[in-house]
Amino acid sequence: WDTYHMAVKYPNVAFVHTGGWLTRTNMAQIFPKIYQARYLSGIAMGWYIKKHNLPKKVGFLSAFSLGETVRAVNALKLGLEMVDPDIDIYLTWMLSWDDDRKEDTGAKRLIRYYGAEGIAQHTVSHMPQLAAREEGKFGTGYN
Repeated sequence: WDTYHMAVKYPNVAFVHTGGWLTRTNMAQIFPKIYQARYLSGIAMGWYIKKHNLPKKVGFLSAFSLGETVRAVNALKLGLEMVDPDIDIYLTWMLSWDDDRKEDTGAKRLIRYYGAEGIAQHTVSHMPQLAAREEGKFGTGYN
């Protein structure tokens, strides 16, 4: 948002924002192809589940429903399907980029009530990974 507002305030200056979704004629957005790494982490999670004969359930905590985050969960699912098309993803929208308490609670809920064996996330904190470890599960992180 700050970059967008600066672009409005200074229309004769060019701005570049990494990871945003708003644009103007004097503002571009760029973002690396994170979804490619998500695809590979899906393959790794799928093989781990298959190798250890675990229940075919993965929990995914995502901040908001944006192009970036939707691509992330889709890429992870495609990676999982490369190994086993029957692995399911249980998705929870956090409605926050960084909330340790919500992410800890969300990860534990996915594990305890939905039977997730692995946890992936598209949030800022490392709490989902710590919660997975605390529950004796595994995960792939982001950030």
